[in-house]
Amino acid sequence: MKLKKIASLAMAGILAVSMLAGCAGKDNTTNVPTTPTESASVADTFNEVAKDELDGNDVQITFTYDAALAEKLTSVLQTAGKKNTNVGNVAKNVLDPKVSVNSIADFNGSKNGTTTDPQTVIYVEADETSMTDEQFVKSYAEKLFKNNTKWADLKAEYSDTTNKIDYTYDYEGTISLVKVEEDGTVTRYLVVTVTCDTSKTLA
Repeated sequence: MKLKKIASLAMAGILAVSMLAGCAGKDNTTNVPTTPTESASVADTFNEVAKDELDGNDVQITFTYDAALAEKLTSVLQTAGKKNTNVGNVAKNVLDPKVSVNSIADFNGSKNGTTTDPQTVIYVEADETSMTDEQFVKSYAEKLFKNNTKWADLKAEYSDTTNKIDYTYDYEGTISLVKVEEDGTVTRYLVVTVTCDTSKTLA
């Protein structure tokens, strides 16, 4: 019986030492690395709303989950630190500024044939509420598309009758969602991009 007690005490001592060693080895920084969320559900939820809201428009956009974009967003969030992670700063750092435009309305600049360079619009939304990931993605998709006529103005083609050149426009959408925990607060960042590629042919 005494041997059992001694063995039990020894085991407890080993466990206690192990726990202390584990604590001592932890990184004491407050920034916990961001982690990508499930990709399929994010894209599916977003596309469900986009399809309903863009129905009837000349341009329909299907959004795909972009793992590389999630990694870039994660890197930006880890580097920026909490005080610099407002959506404006995040947006400016996620994409190369050379290919980023300010708003969907700027796509209209390509409709008159002045440029054939790809144009990209980026949106970033942060959330610290108790919503589920699905609710957050859905609510932002509704905010972005619902009753917003700028999306209805996008065109699939344009004819420059003066120069006799036809322009076509292909739109590609991407979406990523990551989470960052700092000082006990979890913040989700949703990043959405839309890229317009312009091609031209003689009419």
